[in-house]
Amino acid sequence: MLGNAVACLGPAGRYHRALRLTERAVQLHDPESEASSAGVAIALAFSGRSADAADVAASRTADEWLRAFAEEPILLTELGVVEIVAERLDDAELLLDSVIARARQVTALGILGYALQAACWLATVTGRWLEAWALGTEGVALNEEIGSVIDAAWSEGVLSFVAAAQGREETCRELAGRADAAALAVDSLELTTVTSTSLGLLALGAGNAAAAVDSFERVRQFARQHGHNQSYGGAWLPDLAEAYLRDGRHDEAEALLAGVPEWRPRDALTWGAAAEARCRGLLADADQFAACFDRALELHARMHNPFERARTELCYGERLRRARRRAQARPHLREAHLIFERLGAEPWAARAAAELEATGMTVESSGPPALAELTPHELRVASIVASGATNQEIASRLFVTHKTVEYHLRSIYRKLGIRSRSALTGLYLAAQAARP
Repeated sequence: MLGNAVACLGPAGRYHRALRLTERAVQLHDPESEASSAGVAIALAFSGRSADAADVAASRTADEWLRAFAEEPILLTELGVVEIVAERLDDAELLLDSVIARARQVTALGILGYALQAACWLATVTGRWLEAWALGTEGVALNEEIGSVIDAAWSEGVLSFVAAAQGREETCRELAGRADAAALAVDSLELTTVTSTSLGLLALGAGNAAAAVDSFERVRQFARQHGHNQSYGGAWLPDLAEAYLRDGRHDEAEALLAGVPEWRPRDALTWGAAAEARCRGLLADADQFAACFDRALELHARMHNPFERARTELCYGERLRRARRRAQARPHLREAHLIFERLGAEPWAARAAAELEATGMTVESSGPPALAELTPHELRVASIVASGATNQEIASRLFVTHKTVEYHLRSIYRKLGIRSRSALTGLYLAAQAARP
């Protein structure tokens, strides 16, 4: 019960209360009890204590959670969020896929809407951005139809991040605005930190460091007011440090990384530690920056987050080129350019290409992936076709008519220049295999 309460308080931004209830849950914890372990893991994750949540989550496998709570899909969805926070991404995918499949089978729309927004977040973290758009837009439509305002808004908040990274300014601002309006309507303060982070990333990608600083400082102010230690809503603190650096405010970046009350290094886990090491590489002297970036890349290798890794490769290559070490810079810049192009992160790919050209290399763009032309609904249909489902099964899973599925398939075939399900399956699987 305490874990469920914290799962409501954390996303609402009420961290002081959430942390008090979390402490109570920890005091009551019986490690031998699966119910107790689930409740404490949820409380720790949703109150921002990521490292402690990871320790508890490690006591059970995803299969054990599924067996223990087969009839409790909301609890399994919250455990899926725990696994994302704990950076156990394969387990998170197993839990959320199971909940989504079962919810579709029994037409449990409220559960499906909740699980879709969690799955959208997971796909975003792991660089499956086409899938994130498909899951997120389906979740928004479903949650709006059943009146689940906050789940729809969370999906829009996550998608605003993807749009920001891809340089889709109009889409990013529209999604962020809608999510902010919903957050204010239902008093969900945490969601506003997600949208501010998205707007900060949008500005950072566009080279507008001053605007990025403004957005990330809003998140920092929220953290100070509400005791938010930044692990639940995103790695805003290293991004603020980078924005300070890009804006020429080196002293403020150094002070930020030196330690502030809202930063708990233990809770940063892999993503936070890698982002922090990247920032230290930007700040370090000429004879020390390489060690910082090498450490960041070592950390990235432990967790599949291609966008963050590509950002580190880009920053490393930039510093090497400016140190006139062009030959050493090229592999890092090539890798960054390749990943950004695969993700459709156009402003970041353009930056990597410009840096590569400055080293004397000619850059050949492979262009956006073929599936990028599809709408989110078409992507969802394509993904289910690739799983081997029939049109009737697709219609059942998406709660649409058989004719609607046929319409989407005709549109997909036309856009991709193909004529068969096998060709579509091949393209979809190839796109998945090409993920960085």
